[in-house]
Amino acid sequence: MDAVSISQLAPLPLPESSTGRNPSFLTDVCWVSKDDIVSQQTAPANILVGCVRKEGICHWDIETGQLIGDWSLSSQLPETLHGFRSIAWNEANKVIAVAAGRGICLVDCRQGDRVAGEFHGKGLAINSVACSRDGRYMVTGGQDAGVVIWSFRMPQEMNVGIGHNASVQSVDFNCDSQTFWSSSHDKTARCWRAFS
Repeated sequence: MDAVSISQLAPLPLPESSTGRNPSFLTDVCWVSKDDIVSQQTAPANILVGCVRKEGICHWDIETGQLIGDWSLSSQLPETLHGFRSIAWNEANKVIAVAAGRGICLVDCRQGDRVAGEFHGKGLAINSVACSRDGRYMVTGGQDAGVVIWSFRMPQEMNVGIGHNASVQSVDFNCDSQTFWSSSHDKTARCWRAFS
């Protein structure tokens, strides 16, 4: 698919009632961690899942802000999987995919234990990870400007996309689980077919 330059996208007009107003918090609840929260995602049952820079995962109750889980994974990780950058919830497999260093580790969302099997990339550090809605695939974007499709069945790269000219900062699957988006420091967003 052709790339769509972010600079070519027209901004949506603001409703008249919001012009000149500052954004406001939707709730008085604040979710607090002992370390920098580098990525977050909502999960079923009103849970907010966040990963912290020092190899930990926190779960908060969205409505109350109460911390209900704080899992440290640093002792469970090999050297190549340090420095958490992004998380993605996989409802179908009941795991959280964590982009760390040059790979991905999977964490059981019920116990906080690392699931056997690691996904090791061939490029530079992975910046972002997303799971397909059907739970079968992951996509990552990395500092090497590439995007990679992974299967949950086997921990290896299935498909590599080259098209960005700078580090890929964000990836996300469409609802069809067959296409996904990436955005990069090269000032472009691209839509990809997962399998051609």
